[in-house]
Amino acid sequence: MNTRNRLVNQKGFSLIELVVVIVLLGILAATAAPKFINISNDAKTATLKAVKGSMQTASSFIYNKAIIAGEQKKTTGIVTVNGLNEPIAFGRPRSNDALAKTSWEHLLELDGEAFIMSASVVSGSIVIYQATDDAPTALTDPCLAYYTEAADANTPPVVGVVDCTS
Repeated sequence: MNTRNRLVNQKGFSLIELVVVIVLLGILAATAAPKFINISNDAKTATLKAVKGSMQTASSFIYNKAIIAGEQKKTTGIVTVNGLNEPIAFGRPRSNDALAKTSWEHLLELDGEAFIMSASVVSGSIVIYQATDDAPTALTDPCLAYYTEAADANTPPVVGVVDCTS
C-alpha cells in the first residue's frame, strides 16, 4: 500500500467538526451554568422553609395542649411541654415577651452553630437566620424565618420565610 491510500483510508475529525463540537459545548454550558450558580441560596431557602414547618408544627402542638387545658382563649397563659412551662397567648406560643426566645429554643432545638434565633429584630417576632448570614434588621430582609404571635383568639400567628437572594 502506498502513502496516498493510507491517508485516504485514515479516519478522524476535521477542524470544522471540532469547532462545531466546541461551539455546541459552549452553548450547553452557557444555558446550564446559571441553574447551578445560585444553588446555595436555594438550599438556604429550603432549610428555612423546613424551620418554618417546624414552627408551624410546634405552634399547632402547643395550641392542642392549650385546648386540653382550657387556655386557648386567654390573653396569656402557660402550657407545660416536656416538663417546661411555655408561655402562650390565645393558645399559641408567645413571640414578644422575655421568655419567648427561650421557649422557642426549647420547642425547636435548633443547631446553635448553624442558626441564630433573635427576638429583637422586630418587636413581636421571633426571627431565625443562618449563622453564616448577617443579622437581619427587618422582617423583609432576605434569608430568614419568622413567627409573630396571634393578635387575638380569632387570628392565627404569622409564620413565614423570606427567600435567600444574595
